[in-house]
Formats: sequence, C-alpha cells, structure tokens
Amino acid sequence: MPRIPAFAAMILLGVPVHAAAPAVTAAAFHPDGQRVAFGTHGEARVYKTTGEPLGFLKGLEGRVTALAFSPDGKYAYVACELDSTVSQIDVDKHAVAGTVKAGPFSNGLAMLPPGARLYVSNGRDGTVSVIDTAFH
Repeated sequence: MPRIPAFAAMILLGVPVHAAAPAVTAAAFHPDGQRVAFGTHGEARVYKTTGEPLGFLKGLEGRVTALAFSPDGKYAYVACELDSTVSQIDVDKHAVAGTVKAGPFSNGLAMLPPGARLYVSNGRDGTVSVIDTAFH
C-alpha cells in the first residue's frame, strides 16, 4: 500500500491513522473527483482517490495553508501563509506557473465560478484579497 499523509488515509480509507511529519495543512479535491491534493510545509502532493500517488506540486515556498482547483482542473492554487503568497500550479506539469503576493498571512482560498477570480483570506489583518486568475 502506498504511503500517504494521515489525513488522506482517513478520507480515502475511512480508518484513523496517526499523523507523521510533515503535517497536512490543507486539502482539496480536483473537479474530476478522481484526484485529491494535500498541502504540507513547502509542498503539495496529489493522489488518486484510491490512494495512488501522482506527484508533487513543485516550487512552493513556506507552509501551504489552502488549496483550490480551477473549475476546469488545469490549475491548482496554493496559499502559503508565512510568505503571504498565492501560487498558480499547472496540474499536468506539476510546476508553478506564477506566484503573486496576497495579503498578510494568506490562509484561505475560494474560487468564484467560472474561475476568473480567486478570493484569499488574510489572517493577519482580517482582509480578503481578490486575485484575477489570469495573472500568470
């Protein structure tokens, strides 16, 4: 059986599992319902919902605190709290397509359908940033 983060195991397998470093800090399902992403410190991993690892979303800095997918599933958006950024990840290439500064301690994401805008909650000052997803 492949090694997956504890949180993933609880969701995918329905069994409690003790967490091991690095701790899972964010999770999001891909729009196709067949993949799920989990964020940790400095990386995000993608798995099939069966538990099979598919790869890393590379090029992230800091602790991942939120994940969201574009409605078409082409991009994943990743909020990194400590550096107050949001990165746009090309899901097929598993690589950063672009990164923008958001508000202080970016820690939550919500995509406005059909995917043109991303709302980012900023934990330090209680504000919300609005990002045009065509920034890459």
